[in-house]
Amino acid sequence: MAAALAVAEMSPVIEAAMIDAAWSLVWRSLRDVADLAHADSSMPENPVARISVAVPTDSRSAGVPVQPSWHVWSDGPDLPDTPVQRRTAVVQTQDRDSRVKRQVKAWYDNGCQFCGTVIELPTPPFAYSEAAHIQALGAPHNGPDRIESVLCLCPNCHVRFDMGARLLTDELRIIDSATGEDLGPLTVHAQHRIRLEYIRQHRSRWVNT
Repeated sequence: MAAALAVAEMSPVIEAAMIDAAWSLVWRSLRDVADLAHADSSMPENPVARISVAVPTDSRSAGVPVQPSWHVWSDGPDLPDTPVQRRTAVVQTQDRDSRVKRQVKAWYDNGCQFCGTVIELPTPPFAYSEAAHIQALGAPHNGPDRIESVLCLCPNCHVRFDMGARLLTDELRIIDSATGEDLGPLTVHAQHRIRLEYIRQHRSRWVNT
């Protein structure tokens, strides 16, 4: 740009005032660049630079970044995609009554009885929850598939309950088994009858009652 202005000064067409203004703009730009160069401490940290520092280096290669083994493979032989092999197996499945879980979920409108979470979806059924059996269905527990032994829980609370991280007292209060903290009462619909024997069976799996 400076060279262009030097040529313009010799032009009989361009006015001197216009050239002076252009030179002033150039000098201000240069001064701003210099100011920024001396103000490193006030510049915001570059997140990309922080990431590059974290890239492991090989001391044997004078600090050359180590190429990760998980990089995307874009070159190489064009191998055909083959479907996963399948085999025939005979398995036993639990013959569950879908009406039980539908009724329990409907009472709570898919809200978690432990934490109140409702997982909303953009398409039908528009909300997601899970039917958690208080007395587990599988062996050796062999619990019943009935409303009195089913809770409506979010996936996180379902896992916590199944793994003993959450317990219920006889008064239907939620207990954090790791800390012993009382997390509050279980949300219970007026029509939802929960049998105490199932609560105690679940609790006996994790603590002596």
